[in-house]
Amino acid sequence: MDQLTADESKEEDDGSSPVGRGGAGIYIEGELGAFYLLQMLAGSEARGLPNARIEKIQFQGVDEGYALDDLIVHGLSDRGSSLLEIQSKRTITFAPKDRIFQSVCEQIVRSAPTNKPTDRHVFAVATQRTSFAISGPYQDVLEWARVSKTGAKLFERLALKGVASDAMRSFARTFRANLVAKGVTDDDEAIWSIIRQFLILEFDFESGAPQARAHALTMATQVLAPEDVSRAEALWSSLIELVIKTGKSGGAISRDELPGILADRGFRLTGNRDYTLARARLAEMSRFALRDIGSTVGGVNLPRLRAMASLEKARDRHRFIEITGKPGVGKSYVLRHLAERVGSEANAIVLDPIGTPGGGWAALAQRLDIPGTARDFLADLAASGGGVLFIDGLEMLASPERRRTINDLLREVAAIDGFAVVVSNRPDFDADGRNWLAEDALAVLGPPCQVLVGELDDEEVAALSELAPELSALLAPGHPAASIARNLYRLTQLLKVPSTVEIRTEAALADRWWQTADGAQNSDVRAAQRILADLAKAALSGSDTIEAAADSPARDHMLNSLTLGEPQRDRLGFYHDVLRDWAIGAILHEDTALIEGIDLTVAPSPRLTRGVEFAGRFALEKGQDGSAWKAFLAALSAAGAHDAWRRQALMAIIRSELSPQLLNRCRAALLAQGGALLSELCTAITAVETAPVAELFAQAGAYGEILEAPRSVRAATTPSAPTVVLWCASNVADIPIQAIPAIVKLVEIQFLLALGVSQYGRKTSRMLFKWLMQLDLPDAKIDIPSPLDAPKIQGQARQQLISDLRSMTLLLAGNAPEETKTYLTAVEAENNSYKFKAIRPFGRALAKPAPRELAALVERNLIETPHHDRQAVAGRTAHSVLPIRITCRLLQLSRRSSICSKLRPTPVLLSFESLSKRRSHFTRVAR
Repeated sequence: MDQLTADESKEEDDGSSPVGRGGAGIYIEGELGAFYLLQMLAGSEARGLPNARIEKIQFQGVDEGYALDDLIVHGLSDRGSSLLEIQSKRTITFAPKDRIFQSVCEQIVRSAPTNKPTDRHVFAVATQRTSFAISGPYQDVLEWARVSKTGAKLFERLALKGVASDAMRSFARTFRANLVAKGVTDDDEAIWSIIRQFLILEFDFESGAPQARAHALTMATQVLAPEDVSRAEALWSSLIELVIKTGKSGGAISRDELPGILADRGFRLTGNRDYTLARARLAEMSRFALRDIGSTVGGVNLPRLRAMASLEKARDRHRFIEITGKPGVGKSYVLRHLAERVGSEANAIVLDPIGTPGGGWAALAQRLDIPGTARDFLADLAASGGGVLFIDGLEMLASPERRRTINDLLREVAAIDGFAVVVSNRPDFDADGRNWLAEDALAVLGPPCQVLVGELDDEEVAALSELAPELSALLAPGHPAASIARNLYRLTQLLKVPSTVEIRTEAALADRWWQTADGAQNSDVRAAQRILADLAKAALSGSDTIEAAADSPARDHMLNSLTLGEPQRDRLGFYHDVLRDWAIGAILHEDTALIEGIDLTVAPSPRLTRGVEFAGRFALEKGQDGSAWKAFLAALSAAGAHDAWRRQALMAIIRSELSPQLLNRCRAALLAQGGALLSELCTAITAVETAPVAELFAQAGAYGEILEAPRSVRAATTPSAPTVVLWCASNVADIPIQAIPAIVKLVEIQFLLALGVSQYGRKTSRMLFKWLMQLDLPDAKIDIPSPLDAPKIQGQARQQLISDLRSMTLLLAGNAPEETKTYLTAVEAENNSYKFKAIRPFGRALAKPAPRELAALVERNLIETPHHDRQAVAGRTAHSVLPIRITCRLLQLSRRSSICSKLRPTPVLLSFESLSKRRSHFTRVAR
C-alpha cells in the first residue's frame, strides 16, 4: 500500500469499507492478484508458500482479522492448510526510520485471523521497488531465520563478524525494535518466531521491462488451450480486471470457481501439459549453442581423453563440475564432447553467454514454450536421461538478466536429485566473478569439482603431428612459436599465418590477426578492421554484438574465417572470447583515450580483464622501453579508479611469453623510486596468483592432513613468482631496500620450490643472505641502494623487514651452506641473546649446512647474559614468515608420493614432487 500515517491505519481499523482502503495503486494490486490467480489456475506452487497448492485467494480481509489484507492466499499441502498474508507496497526501505516498515510490523502483531492455518501462517510485503540491500542482505536474514532451529542460534550467527554483514545486522535490529515497540516481548525466541514467518516478495510491475509480468504471461500461455495461446495478454488483462472488481467488495475466488469464470469470458483452458514442442525447441537451442564450439584442429577431432576421463570421474561423485583452464585450451571443446554424448540419449540444456535469454526462468520458458513449472519440466528431462545443465563460458555472463536466468535454473536443478551442472570457465573466475551465483543452490549442489584442461600433452602432440603433418612443424620443440602452439585455439590461428617464424608470443599472434583482419584480402582489410574496431568498442561498453545489416566482402570474410559469428540476423559478435580479448587489447593500445569513456571506479568485468592485460602486452612487446607501458598504467590510475584495472595491465609484463626479456627492458622503470613498480608487481602476484596451501593439498587428496595451516599460508599457482625472483637475484646489486619486503613475500609463496637444493634455491638463498648480512649484522657495510626519492625504512618497519628477511633466509639455508656458516659465525661473535632466540627455532634448517657453527652459537648462549641493546630487543618479537610447525608439516606431506602425484602441475606443486624425491633429506630436517 501507499505510505499511511498512524491515523489512517486507525481509520481502517474502525471499519472503513474495502473500497476506501485503496492500496499501492489499484492497478498494481490488480496485477499482483492476477499473478496469484494464474498460479492457482496452473496448479503451481504459490509464490511464498512452497509445496502448497492455492485453494482460494481473498482480497481486503481486514474485517476477518487479516491485518496484511491486500491479498490473502489460502493454500493446501500434504501437511495441512497454509495462509499467506500479503501487503503491497510501492516503496519500502526497511531502514530504521522507515515508517512504512513500522506500520507493517504493527499489522503483523495485530494479525489474528478467525480461521487459523494448520500448517503455515506467513506474512509478506510485496514491494515494487527493490534495492541491493533488499535483494541481498535482508533476504539472507529471512532465510537464516527460516532454517535456524532456535532464535538464540539465529542471533548468535548474525552477531558473528565476517559471517553476517553490517546490513544484515542492521535489518535484524530494526525488525526487532519495531516489533518490541508494538508490544512483542524482547526475547530471542519471540522475535525469531515472527521473523521466520516473514517474506519480502520482490515484484517489478512498474519497471520498464517487468520480469514479473513476463512470468505471468508465461503462465498465461501455459494454462490457455493451444488455440488461445495468442490471447495471453487478453487473459492477463481480464484477470487484473477480475481482481479489481472482486477487491472492491472484499470478496474471494476459489480454485474451483476460477475456470468457470474465465470460460464465461470466452477463454479456453488447457488440460494436461505436453512437453513435445518444448523438447524440440530445447534440442534446437542446445544444438545452436554447441555448433559454434570448434571441434577440430587441422581437421583432426581431438577428444582430450585425459580431460574427459577426469570429467567422467568427477560426474560419479559431484553434481557441480567446473571445466577450467586458460583461454583457448579447449574448455568448451571438452564440454561439447560430453554434451553431445548425453544428447545422444536425451535432450540436455546447453546455454552460452549469447544465446541465454535474459529475464529468469519465465524468459527461458517463453523461448521454449514450456508448459507448467520449471521443476516439472526439469524433472521430466532428468527422468528421460537429460539431467545435465551445461553452461559454456559461465564467467562471460555479465548481464543481470542472464545471470537471473542461470540462478533460476541452478536453484531448480539443485532441488532435483541426480540433476548435475557442468560449466566451463576461466581460472580467474574464482577471484572476481563468482559472487553472483546463487549461494543457496551451490550449497545444495555441493562444492564444485574442478576439471583442469591444460595445453596439449606429448601424446596429443604426437597424435596431431601424425594425423595432420602440417601441424608437426608448428608443434616441434625448436619452432619459434613453440611456446604458444600447444594451446588449441592459438594453434588454429597459427595455421592461418603464412609464416610463423616471427610469431613468438600470443600478443604477436593477436597483432597479426588485428593488422590483417584475420587474413582478409588487401581490398577488404580496412572495412574488416572497422567492423573489428566497432565490436571492440561495443565490448568495452558491455555489449556482445553490433548491428551489421549491410552485406560486404569484409563481413563475409570474417564470418567464413570464424572471426565473427551471427547469433541473430544482422547481429555480429566475436566467434571466440579469445578474439574479443585480442580486439579489446588492440583498440586500447591504438587509442588510449577510449579509457576516458570507461567507468574505472568499479572493477572490470571478467569480459574485459584479459583485454586490458593484452593492451599492456602490446605496449610492452611493441615498445623499445617501458614508457608506453607506464603511460598505459597511468591512464588506468585516475583518481578513484579501482585497483583491478591497473593490476591487469601491470601483470602483462609477467604473463607475456617474453617476461624475462620484458623485465630487463623495463628495468629502469621497475627500480625507479625505490622499486615502487617492482614492489607493486610482487604484491599483485602474491594477491592474485596464489591459493591456500591447505586447499592445494585438499585437491590432491590430503583431506584433513593440514588443517592446522591457516588460509593465510598461500602458495603460488603460476610461474610468475619464480620468474620475478630469479630476475631480482640477477639484479640484486641494484634492488632498492624499499622493495625487499615485497620480494621476501614473493619468496615465501614459492617456499617449497626454493627449499630443495636447486639452481632456483641457490640463487634465491644467496640473494637473501646478501641482504641479511648487511642489515642484520651491526658492523656490516651496507651497499643496498636507498634512493633519496623513496620513503626511508626506519624504526619498527626496518626491524620487521629484518625479522621477515631473517626467517625466510634461514628456512632456505640448505641452499647456501657457506653463507650460512659465515652468518652464524658473525652472530656467535656478536653474542646477542635476543637474536639467538630469534634464530633458535630454525635449528632444523641450519643443522645440516652449518652444524659446527650452529653448535658454537648454541654453546655460546647456554647461559643468557643481560643485553641492553634496544635494537636487539626486536629479536624478542621476531617471527617466522611461515610458522615452523606448519613448515615441518608441509615437509612431511611433501614426502607422500600419493599426494604429489595428484597435485596440479603449477610451479609450486611441481616442486612438491621434486621434494618427495629427496625423502631422506626432509626426514632429517623435519625430525
